[in-house]
Amino acid sequence: MPSLSRQNPRISIEYTHGYPVLINSERETALAREVAEELVGVSRVVASFPIIAGSEDFAFLLQQSPGCFLRLGNGLNAPTLHSAQYDYAGENLVIGAAFWTRLVERFLGSDAT
Repeated sequence: MPSLSRQNPRISIEYTHGYPVLINSERETALAREVAEELVGVSRVVASFPIIAGSEDFAFLLQQSPGCFLRLGNGLNAPTLHSAQYDYAGENLVIGAAFWTRLVERFLGSDAT
């Protein structure tokens, strides 16, 4: 068994500080909100969502390009996404597909590209 030298150990550590803060860009958020309100009505869009002390991979994307992280929810009283009680509402598939389709059409039809 080789002996280890304790006089001159060499250790290299790379520490990553974790996830950046997720901050939506104003223009893209306004577009997403406008499309959502047109699709489901103003009363069904929660624009002032409380700040969450969690992490989200999308924050890395927003460091590279403007965008908007949003949630297609199951309702205000539904269990949260990572809860054991969470049950995805299947009717949201139609709303979600319509939202993303309309958002892309609106974005590509604008001068934002």
